[in-house]
Amino acid sequence: NVEGGAGSGESLLPSLGRTPGGHVVSEEPIVAVFSGATEAVNCAIALAREATANLPERETGLRMALDTGDVELEQDSYRNRPTACALQILRAAQPGQIVCSQRTVLVLNKHHERTARFADLGVFRLKDWPNLERLYQIEYAGMQVRQFPPLKAEFSCSSNLPLQFTRFYGRRDEIDELRSLLEDPEVRLVTLTGLAGSGK
Repeated sequence: NVEGGAGSGESLLPSLGRTPGGHVVSEEPIVAVFSGATEAVNCAIALAREATANLPERETGLRMALDTGDVELEQDSYRNRPTACALQILRAAQPGQIVCSQRTVLVLNKHHERTARFADLGVFRLKDWPNLERLYQIEYAGMQVRQFPPLKAEFSCSSNLPLQFTRFYGRRDEIDELRSLLEDPEVRLVTLTGLAGSGK
């Protein structure tokens, strides 16, 4: 989903229509579906770069939001959960910001397709949306502004802990070391040992 100020969103429609794997289904706000998450993220970054060729991100008024999932055509429109969720994320985003759901990030990670950096913004309660959503800001090479005001949504987690809720909290170095061992063709066997509950 794309929304822009001062006509910036509409001016990008031709570029959006030429994007491989993309299909514009609505123009107010602009809604497009893609054949994959990578195509959607690449398109969002390309649109942001085009819009900010002469203006800083915040001055364009352009906001974009992405969600990932299966969509089906229903009566000449796509009215499925991903497009509905992306619309709520769009309403929470700030001008110049690209925000995506955790589902998008997980799909890209699963297929080892990281075309950008994803900054974890936290877990939010979106307006008119039943589920809590972990949201990420998409950052790309050459991005002029990376700090934006808080999202226009209720932050659902209040804690002094870092925003990293995972069974492997505090094990980033160990996981990186384990991953390098598993990817080493010379290593045939990896054994993890430790007390119960130690995070094996």
